[in-house]
Amino acid sequence: MKTLKKALALMLALTVVFAYTAVGAFAANSDVSSEKGGTGEITITNAQPEQTYEVYRIFEAIVNPDDNNKVSYKMLSGKTLPNNDFFEVKNGNVILKAAAKDAQDETKLSAGAVEWLKANYTTIGEKAAEATPGEAGAQKITGLQYGYYFVTTTTGTAVSVDTTHTSAEITDKNPG
Repeated sequence: MKTLKKALALMLALTVVFAYTAVGAFAANSDVSSEKGGTGEITITNAQPEQTYEVYRIFEAIVNPDDNNKVSYKMLSGKTLPNNDFFEVKNGNVILKAAAKDAQDETKLSAGAVEWLKANYTTIGEKAAEATPGEAGAQKITGLQYGYYFVTTTTGTAVSVDTTHTSAEITDKNPG
């Protein structure tokens, strides 16, 4: 279980970018649900003008008040996790199933897990922001509550913002 939590924390802290994804600037909710408090940010490089970017908070990150490297993920208040092959809830924590890990790199989500998130992010998450940049270039999203985020345009990507990795970067692969 400790290995799974470490893999989940590392995997969620990495930017998993799949083709045709990005995010834009927005105003996040002001309350922070981590015991450590604080906020994070996502920077989007190559953001496209007039492209609408949506940011969904999928899981809440709870950071251990004594050790920033210990992070657990929980469902958002009022949300439930449907039966699936990739994630489950045990003792209140979201846990990765074996099928959620990429076969080549266990710190990344498998293609199947990403596809499942793409199909379910509106059901299990809540929309944190939407933005439509007026010009191309880097967009920074600040004030994010700690958690696991799904950022979508045409398809989607996932990133984590926690006290260990408070900044994440993704690149929009849409042609400019």
